[in-house]
Amino acid sequence: MNSDREYSMNERYTIPSKLSGFSNLPLYMVVAIWGKRNKQLLTTKDVARAFSLTQQQATDVINYIYREGTKYIKSEKTTIFCIINGVKTKLRALKILDVVIIPLPTESNRLKQQRISEQKSRSSVKRNSPEKKDELRVIRQWMCHRRTGETYSKMKNTV
Repeated sequence: MNSDREYSMNERYTIPSKLSGFSNLPLYMVVAIWGKRNKQLLTTKDVARAFSLTQQQATDVINYIYREGTKYIKSEKTTIFCIINGVKTKLRALKILDVVIIPLPTESNRLKQQRISEQKSRSSVKRNSPEKKDELRVIRQWMCHRRTGETYSKMKNTV
């Protein structure tokens, strides 16, 4: 049985049943694990079929693995030649050499991240305070009316 998951916004994909234990990982990790386990080159056609993606989505995932996934995935690009409908065709593929499964956040890590994001949001409130807005308005006015060579600190001291 395959499990459906969100790809992004409203796009969906299917995880093959053999990989259902990895359904909590990002799609690019699951695709890389699938390629490594099957000892298979990743082509857009194969990835699109296995994960119920469009050709463009499969291309995007493969490119992401190669360009952005280097922290956890070792891969190399390769070119294969095959005959399709009697025509010799060149296909680009990605060979997965190694996959390090990313550590999933624990409950304590989630709480720490939540506290950090709350602290960041509090500091942004201070940045957007009325006093800061008034100071920014004064600086903007000064930028429009300043004389050549005049610095803001000189202007501030004279006010």
